[in-house]
Formats: sequence, C-alpha cells, structure tokens
Amino acid sequence: MRLVKIPCGCDPWVMEDQKRRARSLSEALQRKKDEEQAAKDQEALHLASEPIKLSQVRSERHFMRFPLFATEQGKRLEPIEYSSQDGKRFVTVTANHTYGMATQRDADVLRFAISKLTEASFMTGGGFTSSVAFTRYEVLKAIGKDDQKKNYEWLDEAIHRLSSTSYHTNIFSSEPNREHRGPLATFEVLTDPETKELRGIAVHFSPDVAAAIKNRGVLAVKEEVLLESGGLRKRLLELVQVHMGEANEWRISMGELSRLCAFTGPPKRLKEAVKRAKLPYRVSYQKGRVGPIIGFEREG
Repeated sequence: MRLVKIPCGCDPWVMEDQKRRARSLSEALQRKKDEEQAAKDQEALHLASEPIKLSQVRSERHFMRFPLFATEQGKRLEPIEYSSQDGKRFVTVTANHTYGMATQRDADVLRFAISKLTEASFMTGGGFTSSVAFTRYEVLKAIGKDDQKKNYEWLDEAIHRLSSTSYHTNIFSSEPNREHRGPLATFEVLTDPETKELRGIAVHFSPDVAAAIKNRGVLAVKEEVLLESGGLRKRLLELVQVHMGEANEWRISMGELSRLCAFTGPPKRLKEAVKRAKLPYRVSYQKGRVGPIIGFEREG
C-alpha cells in the first residue's frame, strides 16, 4: 500500500477546526452586534417617549406619494380607491361610519410621531423604535395648535379617526404581493381620571409601516407642512416635493393629480383649489392627449 503524505496545512482535521473557530468568532461578533443594536433600540425607545427637540420635520415617503388621507375638512365616508398607472400598486382606504376617514390634518399626529422617532434614531446612532409617546401639549404645539379645549377635543377625534380608518394596500413592501390590511398605527391614550380629557398618547406603528420608515427612510419636509391647516394645500406641498425630487419641475395630468389628492370634485374645481393654495411654485397649464396637464416649477 502506498501512503500519501498530506501537507499539514491541508490536514482535514486542522481545516475543520479552523472552520469551527471561524464560525465561533463570527457568531460572537454577531451576538455583540445584536447586543449593541438592542441597546441602541432601547435608548431610542426611551428618547422617543420623552420630549426632544426636532432638528427637522419629517414625513414617510409613502404617506407623501400615495393618497392615504382625506383632504376635505368635513366628514368623509366615501372610500379612497387608487391604482398606479402601471397597475402594480394599489390603495383602498375605508372610513369608519361613526368617525369618518382620517384627514390630512389628522395625519399630522403621525408626521410628528415619525419626526420624533427619526430624531431618536439619529441621536442614538442608528437605534430604532416603532413606538412613540408624547403629551397632548407636545403634539399640539408642534402642529401649531394652542392649548385650548377645542383643540384637545380635535386631537381626541383625530385619534379615533386614525385608529379606525382601515387600509388595504401593497405600497409599504418591495414585494407587490405582500399586503397591509388594517390601520397604519394603533394608539394608547392616557386620560384624566376625573375629566376624562386626553393627557398622553402612545403611537405604535404597524410592522409594515415601521419597516418602510426604517428601511426606505423618510424625507425632511418644511415645518410649513405641519403648521398648514388646509388639507389640500398640505397634501400638495408633500406631493409636489416627493415627485419633483431634485428636478426643477414636475408635470402631471389633472386627472392623475385629482386621484393622488383623493379629490372628489371635478377637474375645474381642483384647478381653482390649486390656484387658491398659493404654492411656492410657478404653476402652468397646457393641453395633453389625456386631458389638461398641470406643471409645477421651482421659483428663482
């Protein structure tokens, strides 16, 4: 029998031992990384539950891109039904009969929550939490409402609408066949034991929405968006920004703009409403093959 000498460096036992050591080291490094991330996440949760100063107002990209909230000031019960032009993305928003559909103004509560959790993420160097807590005074001050009883009542009603408006959509996932069904967030409220007035609010974003916020990020918006009281103007400010991006202009058919704004009136009324909105853009109109085209161009 002929014996073949195996070089020491190729000894199967030695190689297997090296692999085990490498796996052990890799697992130890991953555990350390997971522990560090867990500590950051816990710190982010703590910060998001305390008053913190916002360096930027932020909004989630899908909130800006798709029609998720009513732009009317009154109670809306009619569903929003939207499908992208390529047919790949859809949104169906259903109102609660008692409270009506969540409005663009109501969505300021979510914008504030997103701004706060994003601020906490930056402050912790990458920590993330899907839950945010704040007092009624904290959120009302941020969205430009004063400390009056009528605004407490509005806030309570807004949370009812936000928690009861239902969504069926595939916009929050990169996989078109993965669908979100239900509210965008759930809420816990702390009330005064005697007056039953709202005191504190906790917002828990749904897993799909939280993943979208964390993975695909948010966009900084002007504080004007939070302070704006008009639902349609608030919607247009975000919509033009997210679609224009870094370009100098954005053009869209009036019909598609109407759908993206969940506008219920005829195109003529939308044109008048855009004019009244006095947006910080030059607005122009022209004829198109599928109807009137509206253009938004940066000023200066």
